[in-house]
Amino acid sequence: MPRKYNIDRVILEILQEGDLSRAEIVDRIRSRIEFSVTDKTINEAIFKLLKASRITVTGYDLSIYNGIDRVQSLKPDGIIFGLVQRDPLEMNLLIRKLESENLHESESALNKLRKIFRAKTAEIGVDAEAIFGMIVNEILSLDPDQKRILTQKLAYALSDEDDAPEQLRHLITYFEIRAGNM
Repeated sequence: MPRKYNIDRVILEILQEGDLSRAEIVDRIRSRIEFSVTDKTINEAIFKLLKASRITVTGYDLSIYNGIDRVQSLKPDGIIFGLVQRDPLEMNLLIRKLESENLHESESALNKLRKIFRAKTAEIGVDAEAIFGMIVNEILSLDPDQKRILTQKLAYALSDEDDAPEQLRHLITYFEIRAGNM
């Protein structure tokens, strides 16, 4: 079995249990796999998953510094990774966080949604960066019933459901037509 194959799959399986630091991911991979895995191979797999928006950075574990007060460089082992959730319910909850009173939570949700939108549009071969802003503005300005409908459509389109790419194409087309009529 080639050494680099399936490390990314193992990382995804490990992260199903919850968010983990890079050090914890390395430890769990090495305990699961019967052959030796280098840090370089694990880093390449993590980067591949980050680039594909399958995982994301969720935080940083400061406990790796063991009480050191003056930190002059960041250790990669403290970076915490988590899975990018793409089921319709998770997407719906993320969209609803856009209206949070907590500015950090709202901004974080917007950034996550933008990243997922970019990845999903790249998968279907569409450059629709400007459309994302139109969709978000529309969601934030609609009355509750219309907001609920558009939120559900966007949540489904950004999910990993089988027909989600087709739904995303329809949503983008709708907003492109609306932009052309303005």
